[in-house]
Amino acid sequence: MESFSGNDYDIKNYNVVNLRVNTSMRTNINDPDTNCVVQLNQSRALSNVVKCDLNYVNIANVFHNVASYNNKFELSIYDINIGPPVSQYTVFVNVGYYNATELAAELERVIRAIDTRLQGTTIVYQTTLKRFVTSTNVFQYFCDLEPYRENSNNFGNNFLWLFGANISTNVYRIGVSNTITPLPPNLYGATTVYVCSRKLATTKSILELMNGAPGNVTSAIANEIMSLGINSAYGVYQTYYNNGSNRGMNTFSSGFIIDEVDLQFRDQWNNILESDRQLNPIDLNFKVFYI
Repeated sequence: MESFSGNDYDIKNYNVVNLRVNTSMRTNINDPDTNCVVQLNQSRALSNVVKCDLNYVNIANVFHNVASYNNKFELSIYDINIGPPVSQYTVFVNVGYYNATELAAELERVIRAIDTRLQGTTIVYQTTLKRFVTSTNVFQYFCDLEPYRENSNNFGNNFLWLFGANISTNVYRIGVSNTITPLPPNLYGATTVYVCSRKLATTKSILELMNGAPGNVTSAIANEIMSLGINSAYGVYQTYYNNGSNRGMNTFSSGFIIDEVDLQFRDQWNNILESDRQLNPIDLNFKVFYI
């Protein structure tokens, strides 16, 4: 049989099978579900694959909104009688999934612990204002929060953006009396999840070379094979079906072997999603056409 031409009307000439890939079967159980490889045993490996469509993804919304890539900021303490900062620190907030009240308590805890001059600091989330109200409560000292130096150019990885500070100024000052954040916190986490696979997407091949290739074959997220608009509550599973996007349709000229599938699940800022949970595997279903 000749190599697949990329035309859908030829596909009826090929064998077809549904291939289920579940991250609970990942090769290294210590890898996270969101960045792993699933090895197919010999009886499930497929040779001479010409087309592989991602039909659906079943995934739980269990991802951190404060993760290792956005949980850091710089803190400078000022004495009102002295110009330059008297102390400077890099502050780490524990990763996890927070609502606004929980984040206020955690941020208050870490700031109080970092320097005795800030032991009286209070951070409270006001539900009526939908803002944080902050104060050092010490007349002599105030402090400035600034983006972590490595994340300063990426607002999605900027803790100040999560906190509701004005990132155009890139500084938020906790004054000696009540200071209110200018914006509500951004704690909704990953609103879009990108399913990625180097093995499948980098060989996505002939469709991109054909005249008149669909405009949505390529993506700004490297190796994307499908994007999911996450709309389930935290902790809840939901099935997301391919809406017809050609990013979920991977076409190969001939001779392609699927003996393993590598998977990465990224947020809208290209970060690998993080979670504490190892009991929420991700389930994917592919339709594979082969000779």
